[in-house]
Amino acid sequence: MMLVFGKVANFDLSKGTVKSEKNCINDCYKQANCFVAYMNSNGNCLSFNYNYTKNLTVTETNRSNGLKVAFKITVNLNECPSYDQLETIVGENDESILWKRTRNGWTFKRCIDDWKVFNRSDTSAVCMRTFNLTEGVSKNESIQFCEEMGFKLTGVASVAESQWILERMNARGLQVWQGYWIDGERNTSTVFNSNDFIWADGYTTGNSALVPSNFFVSGRDHGVPENCLNVFKLDYSDTRTINDVPCGDTVKPWGAACGYPLI
Repeated sequence: MMLVFGKVANFDLSKGTVKSEKNCINDCYKQANCFVAYMNSNGNCLSFNYNYTKNLTVTETNRSNGLKVAFKITVNLNECPSYDQLETIVGENDESILWKRTRNGWTFKRCIDDWKVFNRSDTSAVCMRTFNLTEGVSKNESIQFCEEMGFKLTGVASVAESQWILERMNARGLQVWQGYWIDGERNTSTVFNSNDFIWADGYTTGNSALVPSNFFVSGRDHGVPENCLNVFKLDYSDTRTINDVPCGDTVKPWGAACGYPLI
């Protein structure tokens, strides 16, 4: 646990349980889903459960305020990092995300409802969810569907992201060659490059997901350009998860993957 002088914004400590500072910290440490303990010099204690907390803001204070915040953190025991280098991580394994360091504290945001978080760097993460729409849904209809909810038809920045979308499709029973629309359109203004795609969602960069082991690329189908992208099921033995398709395809797509940047 990392203990700092600070306060959790918009929470009233007077409503907390009365405990000693030691017990407030230890009780949070022992609870698997507790990730923050907040306490004052009067013995009031609040703990925060990762599963039910969507966002928190912690502001640093000084000793005279009598307010303290304890974070669960990951520390390399082979060295003693400086205060500013401590990794303040929420959750565990593939669900973990970093707090964002601010000028005078930290902020934490979690994906809404059952959306899936994907860390893309130490300072950025993306939330995604798949939606089964209707047989033959177009890309434009998928874009509109996502944007009407306040999100974007999402691009994918890693093989893990497209594999997760495919797993969600499999859970809904989609068949061979059926797929979900994702963002991305081939850059045709330059010399043809099979994986040179432009992302329009505003937060996806790079083509790490568009590698030969994960991308079934053809470029054309019976003379029709295939410049847009689906996550799809090729067959039951092929491990590739992304296919280039005509941007006007209304045969194979059944749904869409929407997303938004978390940090």
